[in-house]
Parts: sequence; structure tokens; C-alpha cells
Amino acid sequence: MSTAQSWLMVGGLINLLLSVLAAYFLYWSRVSHPERPAQRYGLVSHRITLWNGFLLLGLSVAIEHTHYTPTINTLLALSQVIGTLLSDVSNFRRWAVGMEDQFRQGPEWRVRAIGLTHLIDLIVISAILVGVARTALGLW
Repeated sequence: MSTAQSWLMVGGLINLLLSVLAAYFLYWSRVSHPERPAQRYGLVSHRITLWNGFLLLGLSVAIEHTHYTPTINTLLALSQVIGTLLSDVSNFRRWAVGMEDQFRQGPEWRVRAIGLTHLIDLIVISAILVGVARTALGLW
């Protein structure tokens, strides 16, 4: 197993663990106060960490078929793992402070930081897709 695969697998499992923890806290929050609606960012935190976990685990398989150098693959993997963990932390923070709308309630720099993490996701996943596609099609 390569270093890139290891980072993606560990990051994916951390995200899945965070998802289970979020589900646990959501459950106890709802059981303790059934009259209150579920907090929006509690649900967002649970879902996003779950999907980030699946994404990273899927990328751990795909990254080996890019035929990029091990250094490039590791940098792509680390960028994606760090991006997902930053997203997780910001969602959990929004949940902790009871925020309902990050764009209406959050400062502009945080909104821009969210856009930056999405841009990192786009670049990394596009690079992996190009690498896998060129390998699959026998290009380069």
C-alpha cells in the first residue's frame, strides 16, 4: 500500500468515526429534548463526515491508477484529507454555536474559506480523474 493510499484510508476512517460520533450526539440530543427540532448543523456534520469518509476511501482505490509519481499522489491525498478535516471542524463548530445559516450569520472570511476548501476538492478530484482516465484510455 502506498503512502497516498494510507493517508486517504486513515482520513476516510477518521471521517467515518466523526460521523458516528455526530450521530451519537444527535441521538442523545433528540432523546433528551424531543420537543426541540434537530439542529441543522448537527445533521450537516453527520452527513458531510459520512460522505467525506466514503469519498476518501474511494479515492484510496482510485489514486493508485493515476500513474503519477508517489510524491504527487501523496500531495493530492494530503490535500484532500486536510480539506475534508477542515470542513468537518468548521461544521462541528457551527453546530456547537447553534448557527443556522453560515452565509447569513458567518463572517465573510469564513465564507471565503469554505469556497477555498471546495476549490481544493475540485482541483484534487479533477487531477485524480485525469490521471485515472489517461491510464484507463492508454494515453501518455
